[in-house]
Amino acid sequence: MSASQQAAKRRQRNQVVVAVTLLVAGTIGLFHIFRQDLIALKRAEVAYDAGAYAEAADLYTQAAERGANLTNATWRHAHALLEARRYEESLALYQALQKRVPDDATVRAAITGLLQSLGRSAEALAAYEEEARRGSLTPDDLVRMAGLLAQTGRFDEAVTAYRQALSTRPNDAALLRQLADVLSWSGRHADAIAPLQSALALEPNDRASQIKLARYLSWSGRLEESVTAYRNALRL
Repeated sequence: MSASQQAAKRRQRNQVVVAVTLLVAGTIGLFHIFRQDLIALKRAEVAYDAGAYAEAADLYTQAAERGANLTNATWRHAHALLEARRYEESLALYQALQKRVPDDATVRAAITGLLQSLGRSAEALAAYEEEARRGSLTPDDLVRMAGLLAQTGRFDEAVTAYRQALSTRPNDAALLRQLADVLSWSGRHADAIAPLQSALALEPNDRASQIKLARYLSWSGRLEESVTAYRNALRL
């Protein structure tokens, strides 16, 4: 092959390389121009995985505004907004998500928690009561609903909810203490003694509960037992 032929082949190869390079660069450029939605979504996922929730929330919102399909990222978007304290936006997304997964306890807890954070406790309680009618409340849901019922002065209903939760978690000392508190708040000091004693049997070094027990015993006229409970508290 002559020198001129070799030079011609080199020029041809160089032209092919240049053409391919331009094609690739053009494709990448077009992708960046036309698929800004996917780029924003990918950046949001990276930020979320890194725990940069405020940044992720902004990027998910940008991706949505640019037309990205966030169906599979709605939960992450809602959670990122929650962590960024953008509660109203987070609530709207969780409520939309609940329509797709109505029995998801995590989504339900997020919604009711956000409603409470926004000062909309009545709506949170109504949401729990609706789920209770459907029979889809978890023990954790029952505990949260009981707390809301107690806050609104519906003590008897709160007691019922706490007892229902305890039927599945009988050795939950914190739950027993909450039940005792609600019974006492409703003036049923004598009834508050048994659950508090059960809690102390599980956690005997709980000084605050020993003092409460002494008070409940005193208010119920069981003065000698009250003195003993106070002495037990002093030993802790």
